[in-house]
Amino acid sequence: MLKLNQVSFKIGKRIIFNDVSFEVKPGELVCLLGANGAGKSTLLKSICDDVTFSGDILLNDVNLKNFNLASLAKIRSVMPQKVNLNFAFSCYEVVSMGRSAHNQILDDTDKRIIKKCMLLCGVWSFCERRYPYLSGGEQQRVQLARVLAQIYLDGGDSQSQPRLLLLDECTSSLDPKFQHQVYRILKSLKNQNIAILSVVHDINLASQYADRILLLSDGQLIEDASPSYAINTQSMLQTYDLHTQVIKHQCVDRPVVIALEQ
Repeated sequence: MLKLNQVSFKIGKRIIFNDVSFEVKPGELVCLLGANGAGKSTLLKSICDDVTFSGDILLNDVNLKNFNLASLAKIRSVMPQKVNLNFAFSCYEVVSMGRSAHNQILDDTDKRIIKKCMLLCGVWSFCERRYPYLSGGEQQRVQLARVLAQIYLDGGDSQSQPRLLLLDECTSSLDPKFQHQVYRILKSLKNQNIAILSVVHDINLASQYADRILLLSDGQLIEDASPSYAINTQSMLQTYDLHTQVIKHQCVDRPVVIALEQ
């Protein structure tokens, strides 16, 4: 679905990331981690073709630069770190914007998808509330419902055209309960033939839910592996300059990172 081949980006002489290559396949949840300023969000912007990069990015074996926006919107959905929306739209109206790539006038299928996505994200109960008056966490869940509605299929279809979901710190304003709820939702999208790439700050959250972990450090991709292989004391030191103890939790069989005093 998504393939990056030697993708680089620099500002002047400063290299933000260099020769980054990886793939995200349909049915995979891949989490991208790195310290502040490592280039995670800029890498996501490259996949959105929002910045000028070198190298190749392919979606379904087609170069990203060869897509027109209308076609791209039907197979790629993006949730940025923050969405500024000050108009007094209802939550339902905000989520329905996700279907505009398919229909300007909502049909019955669109309405079913909107309701399904709002139920998934736990925001259907306040669908008529005005978006600007929600808490930050509630707004984030509404935005997640919107980007899901953009690429969601009514009933799901594992044989459908593969689609891509990009998320930039999609749980930053959520309490722990909803953080885990969001990632359970993302895991449930496997039967939708969706490839998911999510920028995450919480190492343990990524470890629990990701199929693969990407670690970005000093402009280089230093790990691309399952959580059990990618998360270790050396990779945490190299990525975050943080001394840690990494243990395998018996309940989830995934690594758990504990910071140590230096």
